Amino acid sequence: MEQEKSVGVALVHLVSSALWPLVALLAIFMFKPYVETFLTAASSQVQKASKFKVGQVDITVSENALPKAPLRVGKIIPQMDNELMEYVLTTDPSGTHLNCYEGGATTTPSELADDGVLTRLQAMHMLTVTKLPKNYKDDSGQRCEGAVKVDYDQLFGETRTYYFDVLKQMKFSESK
Repeated sequence: MEQEKSVGVALVHLVSSALWPLVALLAIFMFKPYVETFLTAASSQVQKASKFKVGQVDITVSENALPKAPLRVGKIIPQMDNELMEYVLTTDPSGTHLNCYEGGATTTPSELADDGVLTRLQAMHMLTVTKLPKNYKDDSGQRCEGAVKVDYDQLFGETRTYYFDVLKQMKFSESK
């Protein structure tokens, strides 16, 4: 009788040790949607941050805080080098800009050369450059030997706004 009892106990232990993994798997599959929702919510709360040092300044950028670039801007930005980016950031695109230069029609200012900033931005459909007649006189009475009128397209403004939105998400602190 005692031997039957120990065989029974051994059988119960065998079944329970083989059964618990099945019960655990069943529970995981039953609660899978809830577990996924929890893990997704938890992971969105954890922000990936990159920190780098420039001179005496630490700069931290949170990947989750960065704005998503509008489609057209996202296609333009990879084409922009430092010179174009600086021009976009430092130029107010409101209104029409008149650029006067010396030499009239016989010289071309560097920004209008084939590889110049205005020429490249015009090729990217970010602005329109119109050459004005020699000795052009603007509204204020200023006479220009040579001049161009620059009208900024909507894409220029959108790109500029996006650059500033990215910069606003950066956190700057003194390096220790």
